[in-house]
Amino acid sequence: MSISERLRKAMKEAGFQSQMELERASGVKQPTINRILNRVGSKGPESETVKQLARACGVSFEWLNEGLGIEAESTDVHVSAVPEVDRQFGRRVKAAREAAGLTQTELGVRMNISPQGVQKWESGAGSPRFSRLYGLASVLGPLCQTTCRVCF
Repeated sequence: MSISERLRKAMKEAGFQSQMELERASGVKQPTINRILNRVGSKGPESETVKQLARACGVSFEWLNEGLGIEAESTDVHVSAVPEVDRQFGRRVKAAREAAGLTQTELGVRMNISPQGVQKWESGAGSPRFSRLYGLASVLGPLCQTTCRVCF
């Protein structure tokens, strides 16, 4: 299995619907992701790029880069992507944000974090530090209390 095939599988398992979503979660530019997926160029991707993509998809660098590691031991490779609890939390954050009528950028500004940070929370690729949870509830709770039943 090539790196492009492993990246496609990791994206699918992590729930990324597009290259743009992966760009927001990983910080790797969409044209770079596209080159990897379509095997364009004479050399492979830089190690740091693969590390960022692996982190965003919830797989190991070794598996994504070379097909090595626990995920590659069987013939039916299962990408250990985002745990269900993180995906569920992300869906709840997204639903609350949308019910509050905020974009990821607007929520990021109110929380003093980047839109990429919000996207990582919503995709389950990352989660807020405990100290940020109160702020998240404070921002989203009052805005969507009447329209949203998934708030904190």
